[in-house]
Amino acid sequence: MRHGSQRIARLVDAAEEEARAARADLAMRAATDLLARDAAPADRVRARLAVLDTAGQGLSDLDEIYVHAMEDSEGDTALRAAVQLRLAVKYVLADGDPVRSRAAAVESAALAGSVGDRRTAAKALTVQARMTASSASPDAERVLAEARALEVFERPLGVRNAAQILTIRHALFDDRLTDARDQLGALLPLVERRGPVEDAIELLRTLAEAEARQGSARRRSRTPAARSPSRWRPASPPAPPGTRWPSRRPPAAASRGPRATPGAVCGPRRRRATTSSSPAACTHWAGSS
Repeated sequence: MRHGSQRIARLVDAAEEEARAARADLAMRAATDLLARDAAPADRVRARLAVLDTAGQGLSDLDEIYVHAMEDSEGDTALRAAVQLRLAVKYVLADGDPVRSRAAAVESAALAGSVGDRRTAAKALTVQARMTASSASPDAERVLAEARALEVFERPLGVRNAAQILTIRHALFDDRLTDARDQLGALLPLVERRGPVEDAIELLRTLAEAEARQGSARRRSRTPAARSPSRWRPASPPAPPGTRWPSRRPPAAASRGPRATPGAVCGPRRRRATTSSSPAACTHWAGSS
């Protein structure tokens, strides 16, 4: 019996560890081995949650796992909060139902808060804030602030889907690009030193988006419509019918000035004229050699 319980404990740890490593195949193998044994309901829930955490967006075919997880978490508030959190993710990713997702996140946050599970509560509040913001509710920022406050006490294992990265995303949505870049610049060195590579990719992707949007804003600020009236000159009135415009043909060769000497190159080669001191000699460089 003791050997069997140790084996089950190792399988639970293995499933959760492989889930953190994003190894869906190994997490499923450990969970399948555990579910074939006489494991406690709590161990079965933890193994199933590990499988759900590695499923990505392919959650539509895992309804049976959710049903069994809900049954096995009966009477365990902390595990029920964890299952409700996964349901909140499923409702929005697989079912496209933000209303049900928000309801599940609210229940998960309440259950986790009642047992002092700050980490699960922070994640649930983050999902709640995301769904609240999608409905244009003014409560989104308040809920997000609550999640950030919990993350101060209980540091999340990563920044993906955390309140901190969602705060940066909200800054991008609100065109507070400088604020978003400042937060990313403070967070990126920490993640690059001790965070998983997925978090670094998430931050770099968000930083690239902020840089691109800030570049677009700068280009818009240089357009004539954005210039001050003192620098903007109105367009000339239309010419009357029959107006003859000057020819666009280049001037005659005689007016071009002294010709470049044989040592001058006007083309892709990076070499100046060496046999002529005339300023009109060809000195234009069109590119690298």
